[in-house]
Formats: sequence, C-alpha cells, structure tokens
Amino acid sequence: MPCMVALPDGTFMIVNGAQEGLAGFGLASDPNFVSVLYDPLQPVGSRISILGNTTIATVVHSEATLLPTVAC
Repeated sequence: MPCMVALPDGTFMIVNGAQEGLAGFGLASDPNFVSVLYDPLQPVGSRISILGNTTIATVVHSEATLLPTVAC
C-alpha cells in the first residue's frame, strides 16, 4: 500500500502505507510514518535511506507524483 515514485537519478522515494494488513475495508494497521529512499545501485543492506517522518497517517487512497519544476 505504499506510494513509490521513480526519481530522475534512478532512485525511488517510498512514502505512506501500512506496515501490516491489506488495502481497503479497514484491514490495514500500524501506519508507516517514515519516508525512505531506495537506491538499487547500492550494495545489499545499504539500499534504503531514511528521508524523514510525518505525523499524518496515510494508509489508503493516496498517491505520490513527481512534478517538474518550472522556471519563472
């Protein structure tokens, strides 16, 4: 149930979701409050870095999208 966004440098940002359960019908529990960065080019055991924490539980019906920046 997490949201995963592919970044231009080949890494992936993973946010939201639950640590246990299933999507929908109230079967998810233990919300994930930590966002992480997954780098498939790093050695096994070093591929995930913690980015930050939130206090807002977003377990279902969420989406993460990378938007381009626009120079003004």
